[in-house]
Amino acid sequence: MKVPRNGVAVVLFFLGVAALFCRVMPYISSATESIASSVASSFRKTSPPRSDCTEEVGSGMCCALHLAAEPCLSECRTTFVDRETLRLTEEYDECSNRCLEVYRTTCLRFDAVKAELQRKEEAAMIGDEARTARRQRRLRT
Repeated sequence: MKVPRNGVAVVLFFLGVAALFCRVMPYISSATESIASSVASSFRKTSPPRSDCTEEVGSGMCCALHLAAEPCLSECRTTFVDRETLRLTEEYDECSNRCLEVYRTTCLRFDAVKAELQRKEEAAMIGDEARTARRQRRLRT
């Protein structure tokens, strides 16, 4: 008769542990979630911000204009693809040019102005170097 009592005690013990585990588990899982989210947010803070634009596209306003043209470009891709060869057709080029018209006129013009300013700055620096060299020659003689 002792054996059944020990068996009942073991079963009751495991039921008690299971009940305790079920009561404590929600607190453990919420604590785990909060710890995981805080660790993930700390990684987000330390990693550099993700940019969808390449160096070729540009940043800031140019990036925003290019991203704004993406739905139009996607529509061009689905509309003007050769179904047999899966290559983009000539009509795609025309369609993509229309989509990227604002981007190209704004950003390429900006790049041209920036390149012109850079060229003028370099020319001014070369002129300054030439003037400095002439002054140094005058001072030596």
